[in-house]
Amino acid sequence: MADSAKNFFGHLEELRRRLIIILCSLFITTTTCYFFSNRLLQAIKSFCGIEFLYLSPLEPLMVKMKVSLFCAILFSAPVILHQILSFIIPGLTNREKKVVLPVVIAASLLFIIGGWFGLWVVIPYSLKWLSGQAGGVPIKALRAEHLLSFIVWVVVICGAILQAPILVISLIKIKLLSVAQLRKQWQFVYLGILVFSGIITPDWNPITMLAVTIPIILLWEISLFLAKFIR
Repeated sequence: MADSAKNFFGHLEELRRRLIIILCSLFITTTTCYFFSNRLLQAIKSFCGIEFLYLSPLEPLMVKMKVSLFCAILFSAPVILHQILSFIIPGLTNREKKVVLPVVIAASLLFIIGGWFGLWVVIPYSLKWLSGQAGGVPIKALRAEHLLSFIVWVVVICGAILQAPILVISLIKIKLLSVAQLRKQWQFVYLGILVFSGIITPDWNPITMLAVTIPIILLWEISLFLAKFIR
């Protein structure tokens, strides 16, 4: 009993130490990014071709803090992942340890690819289509906080979508689903993907919806193909 309590408090102490490291990393990177926030915001304006509007005295500061924190999370991701894995891996079996690292690397790469796709494909087409809904009057300026939230939302959603192959393969790996079962239900899967794309597409533009739907379907098919080789 005493050993169990000792181990429990030991894990809590280790968790506290790793959380402190993560928070320190976020604080340092956020502070650093804040000094470059004006350049980051200028790059966003140039990329979108839209000027920023500020509707309250505190909004410029809040926008700079948000963009600094978002960039800090991206830059601190290696430290965060390392601390999480260092805490989890000792409690895993040798077989689980061999799986965790490849999964984390694959998930990170897929998230980066998805975020890049959202930034360079989905956002420009979405803003162009949304601007066209203004009755032929081009949008020259947008509220800074809203535009930044829109960009972050699209990047995160697109990055999360590319986690689909890992999810599908994991479900097949643990035998909750099989390739044959998923193949039989392809009509419902495709319909679900189409509905899901319509929900997450910020502008309901058919072109943007297809730009989201087609990659998801391709990822689905790739996942099923790769799952055939998993034993």
